[in-house]
Amino acid sequence: MQKGGVLMSTRRFFEALFGEVEQGYFYTWSLKGKNTLSYKCSEKGLNNAIASITNETENRFVGMALSQTELEQSRRVTKDTASGIVAFWCDIDTPCAAHKKAGLPKSDAQIKKFMSFLPAPSMKVKSGNGLHLYWILKEPWIFETPEEKEEAIAAIYLWAKTLTARAADCGFTIDSLSNISQVLRIPGTLNKKPDAPTARCEVEVIT
Repeated sequence: MQKGGVLMSTRRFFEALFGEVEQGYFYTWSLKGKNTLSYKCSEKGLNNAIASITNETENRFVGMALSQTELEQSRRVTKDTASGIVAFWCDIDTPCAAHKKAGLPKSDAQIKKFMSFLPAPSMKVKSGNGLHLYWILKEPWIFETPEEKEEAIAAIYLWAKTLTARAADCGFTIDSLSNISQVLRIPGTLNKKPDAPTARCEVEVIT
């Protein structure tokens, strides 16, 4: 993929998730060095995050929860520091050199059947070795009270349990990503794992 294509995939992704957020910070996290970078939810913050991605950026992730303040470079959002969410999510691993565990979907038909049980996702991302699905909220869910945060945490947990049950109904397994501190790969970046071909993460569909 050429540089322009990388930027377009990255820009579409960040704008879809954070383009309507007017407060707080989102963050990216790098596997190498376990390094966190915070970006203010603003046009400038989006542009700075996008500018940090190049053709060679590898194993870079974005947090699914917002933070009210900037994070230290060694920290990620936790239950205590999360200030909101912008979407619900799902991660489907597919059989490949990077994923050798049993129980993964063996055909596109299984994944299509799984998705037929669910609302249509707002965005599909090819992670390099699987598929990420996002259900973007009509407006960011900013937590006004501790009780509201607990409600969101419970909703994330129940959604993850629903997804794992539906996958089991279709004959395969997925990881239960029920933690508000979840991170997922950024489109435009490289998915690089030992003993597996390097693959690029890309936006497939945004609706």
